[in-house]
Amino acid sequence: MEIPRKNLLLHLREGTKLLVTITQDPLSDVVFGAGKALDNLSILKEVMINS
Repeated sequence: MEIPRKNLLLHLREGTKLLVTITQDPLSDVVFGAGKALDNLSILKEVMINS
């Protein structure tokens, strides 16, 4: 199914039921999120998948 780019944000929000935003600096946001995850290792371990 081809989704027009203008509807991608809405489609992601509806499909995941998560807050989705478009950022100007995605790489910095990934680094920020990884830092928050590392600051909360106990929570991260609860959702981690072991291989």
